[in-house]
Amino acid sequence: MTRHVEHFLLFHYDTFMRRRIRPGQVETGMSLLEVLVSAFIISILSVSVFQGLTTLEMESRMAKDRMGASLLAADLREEILSKPSLDPDGRPVLGREPDESGTNRMSYDDQDDYAGLIDRPASDIGGNPLSGMERIRREIKVESVSPENPAGPPGLPSPYGLRRFTVSVYHQNTELAHLTWLSIGQPR
Repeated sequence: MTRHVEHFLLFHYDTFMRRRIRPGQVETGMSLLEVLVSAFIISILSVSVFQGLTTLEMESRMAKDRMGASLLAADLREEILSKPSLDPDGRPVLGREPDESGTNRMSYDDQDDYAGLIDRPASDIGGNPLSGMERIRREIKVESVSPENPAGPPGLPSPYGLRRFTVSVYHQNTELAHLTWLSIGQPR
């Protein structure tokens, strides 16, 4: 390389790539490369924080939905337990008798009348939809079980009338909560 070319490259490198600082002068500002690296780091941190906040909000909403569903299940359990365990008419039928309506639960006269009930949308005992519960459904399953294995599969009616009740609460097709308990009803 000739001396002139070398001098030209060094002069222009100093001019364009480095800042000239005079003695006693303090360097201020940032180079374009420093600005780009800083912007890149800030953008990555911003995306991470945003994703964390979005996940936190979603988890919070799910916890709130599950708590509400648990309260709806407990409310229906209390309604069921407020009914007598034995049919006042003495009819040993698991489920509703012909004179008991499917939508108006006020006509139910014992606990096992709730067997097979699908409460969609979630409603009060009179069949009036609960506010804000349009997409919520509650399903009640009543099964005869053996006293020797009450958690096992449903079986033939027990001579002791042992029944397993399960209330499940769904939002669309996702189960949010369920409650299960045992009760003694009509001996078979």
